[in-house]
Amino acid sequence: VLQLHKCFSHASINCSDLSSKISQIINKELISSYNLNNNINIIVKSGFGFGDVNSVVVWKRFEE
Repeated sequence: VLQLHKCFSHASINCSDLSSKISQIINKELISSYNLNNNINIIVKSGFGFGDVNSVVVWKRFEE
């Protein structure tokens, strides 16, 4: 939520095998580096666990 509020994104340093479908849409450097001043409007976080314990949370920027 802080990333959405402050318009920045943390690097995903453990992403070593980027899908070719994703690399067609976004530059790998944007994923593997810390980015400031991004125009972020929506953040999606997913968590997958054992025994069907899965979750997805979606946050969207509130605009008046």
